Amino acid sequence: MSVRSTSCTDWNPSTILRRSAAGIAAEQFVAACCPYCGERFEARIEVSAGAQEYIEDCQVCCRPMALSIEVEDNGALHALRVQRMD
Repeated sequence: MSVRSTSCTDWNPSTILRRSAAGIAAEQFVAACCPYCGERFEARIEVSAGAQEYIEDCQVCCRPMALSIEVEDNGALHALRVQRMD
């Protein structure tokens, strides 16, 4: 059995858990990478809460990452930005 190594830039699963009344995903898991060690992780996004910013520690290297969520006017996820804190 061979295992394909995938870089963070070409790994993009987006699993929709539930939908809002407008049919836009209210809660999603979005693929991202730690800006320090490059480890892939899935960020849980509540787009129904609008634009958000929060800090989360990487589960591998334990360094803090700043996550910024941008939401479009219609409530759809526009972007997830993950940045270093240093």
